[in-house]
Amino acid sequence: MNPAVSLHIGGQLVAAGLSVWMARLAFSRPLVPGGRAFGWMNVAITWWCLTGALHAVPQDAHVRVLWATLQVIGISAVPPLWVLFAGGYARAPWAGASARRILFIGALLMVGAAATNRWHGLYWPATRPAGNFLLYEHGPLFWAAVGWNYALLLAGAVTLLRALRLQHRAFTGQVAALVGATLCPWIGNALYLLGAFAPGFEPTSLAFVASAMLVSWGLYSHQLFNLVPAARAAIFERMSDAVFVLDGSGRIVDANAAAGALPGRVTRAGARGMDDAIGRYPSELLPWWRHVAQPPSPDDPLPVTVADGERVLELQAETFLDPRGSGGTLLWVRDATARRKAELERAVLEKKLHEQRRIESLTVMAAGLAHDFNNLLTAILGNADYLAATVPERSEQQASATAITTAAQHAADLVTQMVAFTGQGRTIAGPIALEDAVSDVIRALSRTLGERAMVTHESEPHLPKLSGDTVQIRQAVLALLTNAVDAVAARHGTVEVTTGRETLDAGALAAATFSAARPGEFLFVDVKDDGPGMPADVMPRIFEPFFSTRNFGRGLGLAAVHGIVRSHDGAIRFWTAPGQGTRVRVWWPLS
Repeated sequence: MNPAVSLHIGGQLVAAGLSVWMARLAFSRPLVPGGRAFGWMNVAITWWCLTGALHAVPQDAHVRVLWATLQVIGISAVPPLWVLFAGGYARAPWAGASARRILFIGALLMVGAAATNRWHGLYWPATRPAGNFLLYEHGPLFWAAVGWNYALLLAGAVTLLRALRLQHRAFTGQVAALVGATLCPWIGNALYLLGAFAPGFEPTSLAFVASAMLVSWGLYSHQLFNLVPAARAAIFERMSDAVFVLDGSGRIVDANAAAGALPGRVTRAGARGMDDAIGRYPSELLPWWRHVAQPPSPDDPLPVTVADGERVLELQAETFLDPRGSGGTLLWVRDATARRKAELERAVLEKKLHEQRRIESLTVMAAGLAHDFNNLLTAILGNADYLAATVPERSEQQASATAITTAAQHAADLVTQMVAFTGQGRTIAGPIALEDAVSDVIRALSRTLGERAMVTHESEPHLPKLSGDTVQIRQAVLALLTNAVDAVAARHGTVEVTTGRETLDAGALAAATFSAARPGEFLFVDVKDDGPGMPADVMPRIFEPFFSTRNFGRGLGLAAVHGIVRSHDGAIRFWTAPGQGTRVRVWWPLS
């Protein structure tokens, strides 16, 4: 075999082998942007080289024409795959299914033109031998195919050059290697078409050897298809979490689109997207990063509060190695504000549910005690009355009977308050003028109150009447007023009582200390004192029977208020803090 032919065939086979190696490399990283298209492009190049080598083997002319026709399949497939690879690697928005259909329709037309050449002669009008090679005369369809292929080559090159312009300088070697590796075969082919080489000798194989060398240089010198693309494939550009890829020194080498929306981010003037993040440390891009006390771990997210406490972010980090053993870090930043808020709301609801269950348990106990005490008191009062009626007046026995009756009446009052706490007392509904009921209670206690505190009462004019038990509502007002006066009695403070009308929605009722009401119209009684207030740890127990913050009293006042409010489908709320007094408002529904 002629040495020139042997050199040509050998070069094509070497180029085919290198293309197989590059295809295998690309397919081993299927998640790399544009990687699949790059792999199939190398498969097409392999086909091109193998059919080119077989075409050079000495044989009949019609067999060589057959190999040349089969070679067109590879030649026609490479440019579309090159464009798809360039678009995928540069993350161009147009590189989708529609683009693939258009590109491969053109390739199929070229293959069809070559396959049907024997009938129309518009692709190769004629062939002629030239030594050990077969030369082809180029027809109009051939030049149309050349124009189409070179247009695709130009489109892919422009796409990659745009990516090169937008990339950080740390990655220019990657894109430059890709551009050079792809241009080499086409430059060789262009020189061949222009007649720069000996007749019949096509330098495509040598150009592909140079292309493989460039790809290898990009692979080992610039980590082509390794650290950054592999990390991007792992995190995906469309993740809702912000993700950064950090190199071994902690600098940002890549970031997804969500990273650009992080709160407090410092953006350089004129920067687009995440361009200004590349090559910087996280603390330069995100000032709040400097306050991260410890590095995050993959199993234990580190919460960070930013933007004046309005946003809560969770940080996670995980290290990884590329195929060369170089280390990198994937840093996730997740906005956990909504989840944390939901967790806090759930904790509040669980606490309220726990308190409700505790109150229900106390209610059951109080109801049982009240029932048993009532039975005992009925017997005590009956016998005391009988004794007082049968003994001489003003005798020692009558005095004892009277003392028994008085003590039993006080015990009956306690039972009445316990029954009120349970919310199971007998309710006699009727129209109540709330402002008048409050005024009557204040007037009845005016002598006692005046000695211990200054009490004022204001009311909105023309309040409608509400439906409820007058005795129980007066009892609730009396308990609130007595508590307020006791709180300020030591320094003769001030108690302000207000009655009025208010509309409450679900949100306002949810904020109440206790609520059995539905949204709507309410009348309220507001009692405010300037006493010492109550600490936060006392609030969960204020409705417990027999619990009191003072050394005197029975601790049944607020327990009774709670039961009365519950039986009337009302609501109650406390505002208090140590040294700031206490304010309590009770709402009674109008409906």
